[in-house]
Amino acid sequence: MSEKAEMFPHDNNLERLPEEEREKKMSEKLQKLIAYAYESAPGFKKRMDKAGLKPSDIKG
Repeated sequence: MSEKAEMFPHDNNLERLPEEEREKKMSEKLQKLIAYAYESAPGFKKRMDKAGLKPSDIKG
């Protein structure tokens, strides 16, 4: 399994969770994805830096 697949596994149970808990988990996954992209994709980091944004500025 690739590093990305291990980092972002599909969660079949996500849709069965109460809405508040589901939104929290989705927000956490988004934060991880943004941080990963920022560290791994120079073009993404460049655009974020140009906009004055850090991964922690993005809220799900």
